[in-house]
Amino acid sequence: VFGCLAQMVEWKNHAAFIEAAAQLRADQNCGRARFVIAGEEYKNGEYGRQLREKVNALNLQHCFDFVSHQKDNVDLMAGLDALVLPSREEPFGRVLIEAMAMQKPVVAYANGGPLEIVTHEHDGLLVVPEE
Repeated sequence: VFGCLAQMVEWKNHAAFIEAAAQLRADQNCGRARFVIAGEEYKNGEYGRQLREKVNALNLQHCFDFVSHQKDNVDLMAGLDALVLPSREEPFGRVLIEAMAMQKPVVAYANGGPLEIVTHEHDGLLVVPEE
């Protein structure tokens, strides 16, 4: 179970998480992978609706769950195998520290805050953004 726990705002780049999920599910060894997006929706839920449409368009609705904002994400985080933070310009990334405190591997782009928090291939993976 891969999870993206972040505000539902466009700059958090949830679409990249969904696209990565589609690539992962296409791998024959990853057919059981599941995905969770959790966070508070803004703009009257329009962005969340767009994300759900993307999940449906990629035929991932059977392996994707959307969870509304939680005051305390401890139980949700505990159920994850890995946390993914797909924002390309994350200034800090507190959720990375929270996941790492729970011994969860993390995946994030190699820029901004994640560069200071994650040691690549030690406690997580840092992905170099495409130009």
